[in-house]
Amino acid sequence: FHLGSAIRQLEEVWRLEQVPGVGAQILTALRIRMLRMVDGTRSWWARPSWRLAGIGVLLATFVTSPIVAGPRMIERTYAAWTEPDHIADAFDWIRDHTPTSTRCVVPIDRQDALMRTERPIVVNWQAIRYDDVAEWQHRVLPFVGGARYFLDPHAPGRIEGRRGGDLESLRAAYNALDQEAITSAARRYRASCIVSTTNYRLPIQHRSGDVRVYRIPLDRTR
Repeated sequence: FHLGSAIRQLEEVWRLEQVPGVGAQILTALRIRMLRMVDGTRSWWARPSWRLAGIGVLLATFVTSPIVAGPRMIERTYAAWTEPDHIADAFDWIRDHTPTSTRCVVPIDRQDALMRTERPIVVNWQAIRYDDVAEWQHRVLPFVGGARYFLDPHAPGRIEGRRGGDLESLRAAYNALDQEAITSAARRYRASCIVSTTNYRLPIQHRSGDVRVYRIPLDRTR
C-alpha cells in the first residue's frame, strides 16, 4: 500500500463528484503535503495500525463527509427557497384531490414525494428497501430507461462526468421516457397517475407550471 496512491484515488473520487474548485484546491494541497511526508515517514507508515488510521481519516474527511456533499446541498437549498417548486405543487394537489388509495409514478429523485402526496408511490431512489434491495432495484430500472442507464455513460439522461446515481441525471432519464415506456411501467405497478414535465398524449388532471399530473387510462387490451 502507498499513501500517494490513496491520495490519487481520492482525487479521482473528487473529480467524479464534481466538487467545486475550492475543494479540489484543498485536496491538492493535502496531497502535496502528504506525499512530501511519505519519504521521511516510511517506518511509521509501514505499521498496519497507522495505515488503517490514515485511511479512515481520509475517507471520513473527503469521501463521506459533508465537505463533499455540502456545495451541491447548498445549491439545492438555495433553489428550493428562491424558485417555484411546481413538482411540490403537483404533490400537494394529489394529496388534496385524489383518494387515499391512489398510487402515482413520480420523479424518482424526489425524496419528498411520499410525505407530500400522502399516497403510495411506486419507487423512490433515496428510499432503499434494505429488506428487499433486489425488488427496489427492479422497480427503479424501468423509470430510468432500463439497465443501460447505469452501464452506458451516454445513455439518455446521463450527464457527462457524473455517475448514474446523480439526482439530476436520474431526473433527466425519467423525463426522457416515452409514453409507452412510462405507462407500461406504471400499469405494471397498478399506478393510476404520472407526475412529469414531459409532454405525453394522456389526460391531464392538473397542471402547475411545466409539471403535469396525468391520468393513466384503463388498458382495454386486457
